[in-house]
Amino acid sequence: MSDRLKMVYVSETTPELPVNWEDEVVWQQPSTDKWFKWSGTDWELIAEPSTGPQGPQGVPGETGATGAQGAQGLQGAPGSPGADGAQGQQGVQGIQGEQGIQGLQGDPGTPGTAGADGFPQILVTLWQDAALTAWTNMPAVLTEFRGILNTRTKLDLTTATQSRIIVRVGGAPVANAQIKVQYSTDESTWTDLCSVTMPATANKTNVGDWTNVPVGAKADVFLRVAGVGGNGNADPTFGLITLGVK
Repeated sequence: MSDRLKMVYVSETTPELPVNWEDEVVWQQPSTDKWFKWSGTDWELIAEPSTGPQGPQGVPGETGATGAQGAQGLQGAPGSPGADGAQGQQGVQGIQGEQGIQGLQGDPGTPGTAGADGFPQILVTLWQDAALTAWTNMPAVLTEFRGILNTRTKLDLTTATQSRIIVRVGGAPVANAQIKVQYSTDESTWTDLCSVTMPATANKTNVGDWTNVPVGAKADVFLRVAGVGGNGNADPTFGLITLGVK
């Protein structure tokens, strides 16, 4: 074919060209590989027409505008929970902290007022004679007062802590003679509770020291007055003999 061949597309069907149209025009039948040549009055099938070189690539068109965002799809069903993981190893025990410094000692509080004694002091009269009673020939050995049983009484000393004897004399006794208070649980066996040692002094109130109550006397016990240390000749006289207990 000559270099004057022209590639044209006329119609979807068999094309018809006007009279006196340039010759040597070729045409490809749409959707086929068949090529035809125009003879001036009709189209003649040709086998492999030559084609010109491919033209340069056209300039890319502008990017179209971004379409609107589509609607969000439905949320999928939650998946099944995974199996529990294996238990981790126990952590190493931390180092024990050091003991803190001891705080300063607080100031001592003010001492409280001492409480009253648990057992109030009482006086028990064991013998009384305003005219003064003589103990004739007071013996040296331990003897119940004046050799009679008239000073005996009973007193509950369960909560008592101390006792003392107070003896008022008129006529002077022998020096260092003693008057005692004794206790008993059966009026048979007697034990000293407290005592006072008297000087050879007339008209004197002799006061014995406070003495702790023995354990055996902390009960409801019998009491009596007794004396010791006379010389068997002197006759001391007595006005009042009392027992103090607290």
